[in-house]
Amino acid sequence: MENFQLQAVSGTATAEFSVLDPDGKLLCEVWPSRSTWTTCALTPGAAHTVLITGRDTAAEYTLTRRDVTATAEGCTTGPATPVGGPSTGGTLRAPGMLVCRQVTTGDAGDVLHLDVRDPLGTANLLAHGADGETVCRYRNEACAVTGSTTYQVLLGVPTSLRAADSYRFDALRVATAAGPADECAKVPNVSYGYGPVTGTLDERHTAFCASLPTAYADRFDLEISDTSGGTETAVPSLYDAGLDNNCTLFVPSGYRCAVSEPYTREVSPSLLVVGLPEKASRTDYSVELVCSSSPCGVEKRTVGKVSPTSGTSGTEVTMTVEGTALHEDDEVAIHRSGRTVTATTTSVSADRRTLTAVLDLTGAAVGDWSLSVHTHYGWQYGKGTFTVAPPPVENTAKPKITGTARVGALLTAVPGTWTPTPDSYTYQWRADGRAISGATSATYRVPSSLLGEKLTVAVTAHRSDRPDGTAVSAARTVAAAPRDHAGTGGRPDGVADMITVSTGGWLTFQQGDGAGGFSGKTSALGWSNSVLVVSFGDLDGDRCNDVLVRTDGGELRGYRPECGDPVGPETPYTSLGTGWNAYDVLTSPGDITGDGRADLLGRRSATGDIQLFAGRSDGTLAAGRKIRSAWTSYTKIVGVGDLDGDGHGEVLAHRGDGALFRYDGTGTGLLEDRVLLVANWGLSYDTLVGVGDITGDGHADIVVRDRAGVLYRNNGKGNGTFTGRYEISAGWGGYKGLF
Repeated sequence: MENFQLQAVSGTATAEFSVLDPDGKLLCEVWPSRSTWTTCALTPGAAHTVLITGRDTAAEYTLTRRDVTATAEGCTTGPATPVGGPSTGGTLRAPGMLVCRQVTTGDAGDVLHLDVRDPLGTANLLAHGADGETVCRYRNEACAVTGSTTYQVLLGVPTSLRAADSYRFDALRVATAAGPADECAKVPNVSYGYGPVTGTLDERHTAFCASLPTAYADRFDLEISDTSGGTETAVPSLYDAGLDNNCTLFVPSGYRCAVSEPYTREVSPSLLVVGLPEKASRTDYSVELVCSSSPCGVEKRTVGKVSPTSGTSGTEVTMTVEGTALHEDDEVAIHRSGRTVTATTTSVSADRRTLTAVLDLTGAAVGDWSLSVHTHYGWQYGKGTFTVAPPPVENTAKPKITGTARVGALLTAVPGTWTPTPDSYTYQWRADGRAISGATSATYRVPSSLLGEKLTVAVTAHRSDRPDGTAVSAARTVAAAPRDHAGTGGRPDGVADMITVSTGGWLTFQQGDGAGGFSGKTSALGWSNSVLVVSFGDLDGDRCNDVLVRTDGGELRGYRPECGDPVGPETPYTSLGTGWNAYDVLTSPGDITGDGRADLLGRRSATGDIQLFAGRSDGTLAAGRKIRSAWTSYTKIVGVGDLDGDGHGEVLAHRGDGALFRYDGTGTGLLEDRVLLVANWGLSYDTLVGVGDITGDGHADIVVRDRAGVLYRNNGKGNGTFTGRYEISAGWGGYKGLF
């Protein structure tokens, strides 16, 4: 297969030529022209005759033969690139003259998109397969080719037009024998078109493509623009199974593209390729195909299941419609007694088989409504009944937890307020968001296993004519009970403990048993038997109680053991300063400043003044502040925790004549005026300890030791007073200190 080109060199006369085989049979011919060409199928090895016929006027011509098969020489050679790859380029020859390019690809089943562009828009393209057969006619538009691994592409400008200095050439692999190229978007549905698709094309990324599930005779109007305001817009090509490019530009309406295949009910797939404008090297494109033979593709319009079929009055319900060829303008609606509520369509899936809409039931009457789908093409599909249920009981004030969230405490759920008034409530206690098995009553006693976890209670309100409503309280973090340091399980158990220091240097948590006595010990050796120990609150934020120790040298240390561990000299601590030997009393009443942190009181030996050292969030103590003067007449001053249930710590002061007084904390860092509890009390006692609750009734108790070493307990009543004493046991005289 060869290309013959006749070109005038001088003169103005036209000429024509014809090519004959050895038997004189006409193989090809051209009309008279000064510049023309054609392609002829020649028999290899045989002599052929070219007849050139001129005019009566003198003129000079050249006749050029060019091989257009895979063996062609002198062509610029390059491989096809994937879709989205760069273009190549070169220089055009004079009008009527051809430029040859050879394009290669790896497989004869590959489909290539070929296109030539130039600043004047005058360049045409002609393509031949490896055997020289014409696969793209000489036109000023893109084409698609397949069946060869080598293509000879001839580029030229008609003699009637002006040629630009340069051109750009695209050879893109848009499909393989297996189907559309991986770079092509796989469009699931074209019932109403495709897009809009936006992006940028330039000479490094010259085109994008999409595989469309079209039907045999689909028609599309294209809406194409340059989103940055350019006047040159992207150019579409739509290739059907026959690789025909059925896109036509109509002025001024724009491009129309079609599929033109034999009738079939099956999908006739097509490839959309959108490339750079003819005269621009860049475009910010927006491309949309709008089906003009609606619906396009092979799916019929159907409306299937609509769900859900019920909702609550006053709420918004997300509706889902299943079907095929669903449209954004299709609507879900409910009807009752002359009123229609139409849902707002929010999305349609890419395959157009699922439509999502929001149905606003504000003000919708309770009861059954008719449910239907109204299509954009005017049909209405009845879909049964939609039931509007009454709104649930509404919570207007959240539930709350009363009581102190600590191990061993009994907490109570206050259900909050609801409208309308519920018939009943049920409860579910939760720890760190998980339901606690069996914890379904209005009260809950906190076990030691929940130390450090966040407790909430979910309250469900019930009413016979309404759905249930549920609300959850604010969280409360579980801390150890006051003065509770250890337990038989290795963790604080919710029962207060007493601290003892033995003559041999053992510092021991004497574990309260919840029945008013002590059983079990958690001990560490290595202490001086003359240290002063204060059972204190949480210093380091682990929700467990810590211990203050004044050393023989007068340094005060805040020891921070792990929850449930003993306190030894090697336990981590924070130094709280020196010079604490100036105080003959150090004791903690609990919180008297109202900030939820334990505080320390100290009596100066020299003056009897009481200093408040408020606990701080970083585990240290604030500077001392005098809150009482000249407490010199008291032989014992002991912080005893909250005796009257107001949440503030109290202090007991025992005078030398036997009078026992109570000073109530105010929550502001001060103490109320004293209250006489007993006029003649405890002259035989050498030790008084505010031990916390060791009886398990939720009230702080005190423990006393007489000079014979017998230990007694006075049970707190919760109103600031105590019962008479109960003997715990004898044999406590060997301890140097009880704290």
